[in-house]
Order: sequence, then structure tokens, then C-alpha cells
Amino acid sequence: RGGDEVIIREFLVGLATITNNTIEERIQLAMELYDDCSSTSTAFLSKTETKAVLNSMNKTCNFFGDTQLSHEQIEELVESVFETYATELQQGTKLSNRHAPDFASHPIMEIFTKRRGTNQNLAKV
Repeated sequence: RGGDEVIIREFLVGLATITNNTIEERIQLAMELYDDCSSTSTAFLSKTETKAVLNSMNKTCNFFGDTQLSHEQIEELVESVFETYATELQQGTKLSNRHAPDFASHPIMEIFTKRRGTNQNLAKV
């Protein structure tokens, strides 16, 4: 955030981006880390929290000069996956990290991960 302040949750979630795992495993790890850093850890994330996870991963890509998902792509990705599971969502609003494969295989993410030439951190599969 400026002023040399590190937000630990964003930092840890960003680290998931640079692990040597598949995109699915990276998203799952990022979701777990985000939830584990919460004082109210529930193993479920809201749309807002899921967008925060993807935005934190994006910031790490940006730091390394890699391509990123646009704000609109993140919005569409999250809305689409949440809509797919609307009937089974806990209290109608939250997904767990077991849905990471749905994010990883979503057409938006597939297009994004194919940009491997410049996107070494997030797109490494």
C-alpha cells in the first residue's frame, strides 16, 4: 500500500503465484492462504474475497512484469464460477478452495495461461 507497508494476507496470497505448481494448485493454495489469514476462517470465500485473491495474484504478476488478468476478466471469472454453483453455495454466497479447478479451467483463465511467453509466474503449468 505505499509507505513501505506490507499487508500480510496479500503478500502470502501473492506468494502462491510463484510456487512451482499447476495453475489449479496455485489458485487453491492462494484461496487457502487468504482464508487462513482471516480472523474468521471458514474454509469458504465470498465473491469479494475471491476477487481479492485473484487481485493479489495479479499484483505479484505485475511485480515480475508478467501479464495480468484485467479487472473485467476477474469480475467475469468470479461471477461465472459463482453462478455455476449458485444452488449449492453455503448460505448462497461462498465457495471453498475445492472450486479452484473451476477457476483454473475457466475459458478466461485458459486464454490467460496460454500467454506463457511473457507470463512466467502465473501461467506456469
